[in-house]
Amino acid sequence: WRSARTRDDHMSGFPHDLSPAQADLLDKFHARLGEGELQALAPLHLWGVTLGGSRTPEQDVVLLKFLRAREFKLEPAVQQLVDTLKWRASYNAAAAKDEEFPPAISMLGSFHKHDKQGRPIIINKYGRIDPAAAFSEGIDKFVRWCVSLMERGISKLDMCKVEDLVFIHDYNGVSMSKMDKRTRQASKAVTELFTHYYPEMLARKFFVNVPWFFEAMFNLVTITTSDRTKSKFVVCSKGSIKEKLLLFIDVDCLPEDYGGFSKEEGTPQGSVVEEEKALEVVIDSRGTFQVRKEVPPGGELVWEWTTADKDIGFIIKRQRDFQEDDEANKKVDVVIPLVRASHHASSYVSELGGVYYLVFDNSYSVLNKKNLHYRVAVSGGTSESSRTPSAPESSSSSTSSTSATTPDNAPVSETTNPDASLTASDHVTSPPTSSSSSSSSSVDDAHPH
Repeated sequence: WRSARTRDDHMSGFPHDLSPAQADLLDKFHARLGEGELQALAPLHLWGVTLGGSRTPEQDVVLLKFLRAREFKLEPAVQQLVDTLKWRASYNAAAAKDEEFPPAISMLGSFHKHDKQGRPIIINKYGRIDPAAAFSEGIDKFVRWCVSLMERGISKLDMCKVEDLVFIHDYNGVSMSKMDKRTRQASKAVTELFTHYYPEMLARKFFVNVPWFFEAMFNLVTITTSDRTKSKFVVCSKGSIKEKLLLFIDVDCLPEDYGGFSKEEGTPQGSVVEEEKALEVVIDSRGTFQVRKEVPPGGELVWEWTTADKDIGFIIKRQRDFQEDDEANKKVDVVIPLVRASHHASSYVSELGGVYYLVFDNSYSVLNKKNLHYRVAVSGGTSESSRTPSAPESSSSSTSSTSATTPDNAPVSETTNPDASLTASDHVTSPPTSSSSSSSSSVDDAHPH
């Protein structure tokens, strides 16, 4: 018995990860669809899936949600399904998806792309709430709007591929005055409703920009929430928002408000770099990393990058034109001086054109690796053929450097740096460094991971 129980505890309870006991309970749940109260409620339709009749993978997904929510106890799972179907019929939940709501309520939430698993992201910005306007007719309209948002999210799911949602609750601007009795009542009502009638629809919920009094309110509105659901909650302090969100959401899909590259829907494209997919690389402590780009005369080099946590050194250098046997001209010019930052976005117009290196310098960090997310593009000039994917190269250099912080990130005129050198080949064997060094490091071809 103990061995069997241990095995069950290690199975997730999702399709394709069921223990024999869990699979048997799922079979029994299917059989119950044609019995008792469920038979009386037929035909059974839930979240776009028809229950009963010929068994489908989608049916398995839906029924397993109820089983997981009730820790694979069949009778409670069956009863929760019955209660859900009755509530949906009486509340006309499916119709809420297409209803319109007053701006004072509808502006509080929206969809924004998806996480790394393809789950739709719903962002609720509660700092925008005006209790007098949002609850002018009580809390019922607000609660129904939350149901509408949930129903719209579920309509975006393909149950066999993506079966749950990600929420970001943003409390930036929330004050004690906004968290009055009506707000607390509405939050509690929505939490209970989602727990009872939308089991296992939550993949993860992030709480960001939380105020000091958040903990007390959180404990109040989640008093009936299961431990399983609470385990999906992630509270982010102001200093950890970007780092925690990037673990689950690609930087291309993470909104700018939280340190990502993604603009709000409807925002005009700012530059050609926004067409590029961001790449990710881990830069070791004492290490450097660089991206090589060819820019035609008159072309524009555009970049945007961010680190998940902590700053990194950044400098752009241009390789001079030279003959292969002309040692005197194997030099680089600094075009963007060294800065240390955790995010940088700008551009540089090259009158001369040439080969440019965007260098990320972590050599000053003894202990900390840096997770770098970046995208680089080239546009304009005499040739558009230079718009090719970035060719990154990295170094595990252990040389030390002293970084000078530059407050102005605007491009500067080209100046010679006699301490840094590049070879003529496409692959760097003596990389440009951010300061003078008595030793050189070899660089192998590397790709982001």
